[in-house]
Amino acid sequence: MTSNDVDTYTEGPIRDIQSDERVALDLGGGKQEIISKSDLLGLISAEFENGKDLTSIKVHSNSADGKDTQIQLHQHIWQTSLLTGPWKAEFESIWNKYIAIISSQAIPIEELQKLPGWKESVINFLDDLSTFASNKAAQRRLGNTNSAFSLGQPYFDAETVVKILRLPTSEGTLEKQLQNLAQKKMDRDNTTEWCSSHDMFPLYKRAFKFNYKGWKSSIDYKKWKKNRESKARKEEKGKDK
Repeated sequence: MTSNDVDTYTEGPIRDIQSDERVALDLGGGKQEIISKSDLLGLISAEFENGKDLTSIKVHSNSADGKDTQIQLHQHIWQTSLLTGPWKAEFESIWNKYIAIISSQAIPIEELQKLPGWKESVINFLDDLSTFASNKAAQRRLGNTNSAFSLGQPYFDAETVVKILRLPTSEGTLEKQLQNLAQKKMDRDNTTEWCSSHDMFPLYKRAFKFNYKGWKSSIDYKKWKKNRESKARKEEKGKDK
């Protein structure tokens, strides 16, 4: 990188960032990226409040020739770049909260994972959320929960819903996080309507600690999807009779 490269957040050359505002991200292999400390802290704080895993947050940096670089703040960058140096205390404050939440989530998640049919319920739920816009069967099932947060039957019984809403998050509990998100949508868009795939899906996927991307790319997913679609078609035919 050169001093002419552009900082995405300030939209000015890296050389214009004051020395005490420059954070050097170690990308490995002798490469590094300079980011404005204040803007990086702002981005991380906002993503963290939205429930994002700190090690999955991505930042962008633009070079002078217009090339966009996407950088994931994985464990290595946190340990070698953010939790060391003169800015350590500021990033460490957020990191410590993150570690505390992960620790507090372990037992509740383990208890949920022990429930009969938990994995299947999570898969059904997340798949319906992610395909809601184009999946009429998913729209019907999610609508049948009669819940503002789409939690309930045919996915989870009442007792399980209570446990889910009590899951620890950066805002206290998952229920509190959902309520805060609903309020933000009202303040920003003047609506109480949720986008299942953009609002709920990523939030629940993180809360359940479920690797949906890995599951969806597996052989088992294709077989499961085929069986579920076949079952949905049979249910539709049954209603038409």
